[in-house]
Order: sequence, then structure tokens, then C-alpha cells
Amino acid sequence: MQTISRDPVGAPANPVAPNLADVLAAHWEELSRFVLDRKVRSSLYRGPAGDLSHIQLAALTALAAGDVRMGDLATRLGLAESSVTRLVDRLEGVGLATRRPSAGDRRCVEAGLTPEGRKVVRRVLAERREFLDEILQTLDPNERGEFVRLFGVMAAALRARRAASSSATGRVEARP
Repeated sequence: MQTISRDPVGAPANPVAPNLADVLAAHWEELSRFVLDRKVRSSLYRGPAGDLSHIQLAALTALAAGDVRMGDLATRLGLAESSVTRLVDRLEGVGLATRRPSAGDRRCVEAGLTPEGRKVVRRVLAERREFLDEILQTLDPNERGEFVRLFGVMAAALRARRAASSSATGRVEARP
């Protein structure tokens, strides 16, 4: 019986060099599952942050820079405004966010962090930084800077793609 060797990501080996996009896709899937896993998130973030979903954490992080109009928050998170309304409702319910009429236009509603929400965000960002530092420590010192640089290149490409998509549909892109 013939055995099939496997590459590091578990796909059957191919006599032709693997398509890098396919290998990246496998790693991307694994990373996504890890990031979205509630058990992993609760082990990374202590206190109330461990009980929050990834989108709730993203909303808190977006609000850390200051109050944001609900429509702009929806754009930043890639959600419908009705979904953001429910999201902010839940964050308000646990005392992490608040909403109020906009100072510039009282017809608009802005969401912001409560003092407790600011404490949670500071803790989440510090714990995330510690975790990412652990990940970077697995690389050789010379590889760390290059890895971060390449991650930045990919993030810039994704921002450009999002901006192009927004301009093609006529939507105005909120700044991250």
C-alpha cells in the first residue's frame, strides 16, 4: 500500500511546489479559528474581557480613541447599523459603553466608553501586547522585525482594498 506524505499544514504533498496562497489559506484558517475561539479568548483576557466576543472587543477598541457616531462604528466594524445598535446595547448593559447625542448634531448618536470600559480596554491591550510578544519570541531576533514589517505591508494592502471597494460602492469609509 502506498502512503502519501503530508506537508506541515496537513495537506497531501504535491510533487509540484505548493501554491503559496493555498498554504497561506490553511494558516489563515487556523489563525482565524484560534482568534475566534471563546476558550482561547477567555484564557488570554482576564476579568470581564474574557467573557466578551471578538466583535465586542473590537468595538471597545474602536471606541478607545474617543466617542464615535453609530454609523461610523458600524463602518469600522463592518456591521449593519442595527447590529451595532444591539452591540452597544449589550456593552451598555454590562457598564462598558454609553451613548449620547452628538455635540455637533443632536440628531446623531455617539457611542463612547464608560470609565470601566476604558479600564477594560487598557487591560485588553496590555494583555494582547503580552501575548503578541510571546508569539514574536518564537522567531529569531532578526525575523521579528521582518515579520512585523510584512504584517504591516499586508494590512496596508487590505486597507487599500477596503477603500477601493468603498469608493466603488459610493460609501464613505470611516477612519479606523
